[in-house]
Amino acid sequence: MFKDVVNGMEDFKEIIDEDLYFVDKSLLIKDILTINRGANVKLITRPRRFGKTVNQSMLYYFFNKSTDNNGYLFDNLMISNYPDIMKHQGKYPTISISFKDAKSINYDTMIKQINNSLQYALKNLFASNNDIIVSNDILDLINDNTLIKYDYMSYISTIQSLMIILSKMYGTKVVILIDEYDVPINAAYTNGFYNEIISIMQDILGSLLKTNVYLKFAVITGCLRISKENIFTGLNNVEVYSILSEQYSEYYGFTNAEIDNLLAYYNITQYKNEIKQWYDGYCFGGVEIYNPYSITQCIYNLVNNYKNPFSNYWVNTSSNSILNKLIMCGDISILQATEELVNNKSIVKQIYDNVLYNELDNNVDESIWTILLYTGYLKAIENTNSIDDNFVLTLPNYEINISLQRLIKENTIKAVPENIRNELINCFINGDILNATTILNRILLYSISYNDNIKAFYHGIMLGLCTCYSDTIVKSNIESGLGRLDLMMYDSYKRYGIIFEFKYAKTRNSMNKLANDALNQINNNHYETLLTDLGITNILKYGIAFYGKECYIVK
Repeated sequence: MFKDVVNGMEDFKEIIDEDLYFVDKSLLIKDILTINRGANVKLITRPRRFGKTVNQSMLYYFFNKSTDNNGYLFDNLMISNYPDIMKHQGKYPTISISFKDAKSINYDTMIKQINNSLQYALKNLFASNNDIIVSNDILDLINDNTLIKYDYMSYISTIQSLMIILSKMYGTKVVILIDEYDVPINAAYTNGFYNEIISIMQDILGSLLKTNVYLKFAVITGCLRISKENIFTGLNNVEVYSILSEQYSEYYGFTNAEIDNLLAYYNITQYKNEIKQWYDGYCFGGVEIYNPYSITQCIYNLVNNYKNPFSNYWVNTSSNSILNKLIMCGDISILQATEELVNNKSIVKQIYDNVLYNELDNNVDESIWTILLYTGYLKAIENTNSIDDNFVLTLPNYEINISLQRLIKENTIKAVPENIRNELINCFINGDILNATTILNRILLYSISYNDNIKAFYHGIMLGLCTCYSDTIVKSNIESGLGRLDLMMYDSYKRYGIIFEFKYAKTRNSMNKLANDALNQINNNHYETLLTDLGITNILKYGIAFYGKECYIVK
């Protein structure tokens, strides 16, 4: 019987106890203990959903000194072959803090979420060491359900106190694991209260990690390396391992050998080329890496014979708010470079070691490529100049290509002022194709074009523009009459209806003919049937041909 494939689960113990398929990353434990550059705080940055949380969970169950014996979880893993490392199993009181849910758009709610993260860590620490004797004040803080009675420093002070108690009780120092430390910072920057949250995170990390004699070591994970001046002020014991670092490169995401084992186990090796095209292409420290979240989703759907197993899974797992903000603030050079990328070309850009959130708005054109690389949208092929940190950048795979297309398309539509969008649709309502052509050409000038599935991109732009118009119903790719029309919109009061058919021209000279072909297609296939069935008599029909950043409209 096959083991079930892990489908989004992040608790290591649950995965092992339920006998699910686990891609063995246990040698990370050995490297955590043996790779030492003189710093006892390790910051490992990887894109969202690349295994950071499940690895932090594995570290927790390995190191945590608990009344529960979790040693059996590692019996069949590679780490069990290293007796000197296994001596550390279950030897250290371990504090695990996750900030992955602290991402509210509201400051007060964000504070409550941060407090909740700290309180939950305290509860787990107390549950793992239920023989510890604490004061009623600490018990009250741990059990407080309001999360507003105490401020965040109350929780931090309590954690510090328990570290002292546990260290003396067991005669050993304490391990601290912090997951997704930058999630609240990212959300705060996007929603306008960055300075307040960065100050709080400085207090939290500084209090726990700076000159803490009771700290054995700490492992922090996140997506971005935030400048030391922004958050790690005063911490001289932090070593950073990014996707460009060789260390830990094979532990986040799936390697080629791990993919081969997975596909062989589930007897689906015939899909290797498609899986590679969709989800491979990352390079972490010189190691070829597949997107683990997308792989598990795809294999789960393949094994269960679900429809459309090859899909865009990863982009829907996290907010793109910071990218949206940067794209909206950037100039046309960002769109031009993005156009090169989605056409499967490379660009050369400087990549920075860290992110200064408070300077992003003033350096959008420089910062966005670092953000895109570290958040998983780009692949760094090589360093072209070690002095300037210039890298050749490409898109890693097809999933990211269509994700970036969608991201840019959405922001292209958002970047069009509402009055211009409305003016365009009003032109179509009034049959004014001359002004409609002028306005749409102006919009296209600030969009991107690409070679794969070109018509779908223009279709998406038009769909977005039409959907933004008030009091209308928009239908896309639906059957009507004798065929399937591209786009239809009609007034909710049934005063008018509009049908669009799109063509993509390979040459400028062919635009006129193709636009007329599109209009003839509407008429010959009686695409107006759905509208007439609704009782709409004022029906406008448009054939539109696109070429590059130009359009030609006929009615």
